[in-house]
Amino acid sequence: MIGTGGVLPEMEEAVIGLAAGGSRQTRVRFADDHRNEALRGKSAEASVTVSEVKEKVLPPLDDDFAKSVGGSFETLDALRDEVRKGLQARREADNRRALESAVLDAVLAGHAFEVPDALVLRQVGHQIEHAREHMRRQGLDPDKVPWDYKKLLEDLRPGAEKAVKRALLIEAIADKEGLQPVDADVDAEVERIAQASQRPAPAVRRMLEQSGDLEGIRHNLGERKTVDFLIERIPTRTSTSISTPRGARSPRAWPSTTRCSTSSRPSPPSAWARPPRWARCSCAPAPGASASPCRTRGS
Repeated sequence: MIGTGGVLPEMEEAVIGLAAGGSRQTRVRFADDHRNEALRGKSAEASVTVSEVKEKVLPPLDDDFAKSVGGSFETLDALRDEVRKGLQARREADNRRALESAVLDAVLAGHAFEVPDALVLRQVGHQIEHAREHMRRQGLDPDKVPWDYKKLLEDLRPGAEKAVKRALLIEAIADKEGLQPVDADVDAEVERIAQASQRPAPAVRRMLEQSGDLEGIRHNLGERKTVDFLIERIPTRTSTSISTPRGARSPRAWPSTTRCSTSSRPSPPSAWARPPRWARCSCAPAPGASASPCRTRGS
């Protein structure tokens, strides 16, 4: 489709002024970083034919439009109010994610440690598999794509290492501070999912138990409680002693327990004496792919 950036710029320019059924010859040049290595930097003659011409006609913004979009909107003002609420909720969610990221980055910056390469590689593998699954859902065959795994590893490694460190650190804090969710928290989340899907809560619970996702919900709730715990303590300045999480290794220059103080950064909680038993992390998806959790065991 012309105008979406899905074809070469020369071809988009060539169709300007053509009516349906018209054609034109043009010369195109493929980019130096084209996904097909054989075409990189090369030029070729192309023939462009217009099959049909359509014009998008937008309806007037009035009460009739509001009624046509679905829901219970009787007036345009009612629709605008709902859209405004949605935009506000999205902005608040974006701000919350930014705050969580800043707090976790501050904790990581104050408590440096290394993680086994095997955990990082496993995280990269999960991210690549998410991208492949996303392609399958779009009807594409990922096995027919010329994957450059060496370059993917280079590009994904920094983010994967950070995700593993975050997961280990969050669980270490949760274990030390006793932030594991109780059964009532899990029940409330199952009920929320049931209401959103308009299904009975017992049926939703059975489905989650059979798929193994109920444990994932419990973990996510615990992670949320831990992040809330950190955010609540942003104004506090403390001196913190941290034991290296299991599955991580301290640099040789450091003792197994590092003393660190925070000042301008959001302060972490008190000492984390127990290392995490498990590291569960939310895989950072490839562009366009949906996120899902991966589970890794510390060595």
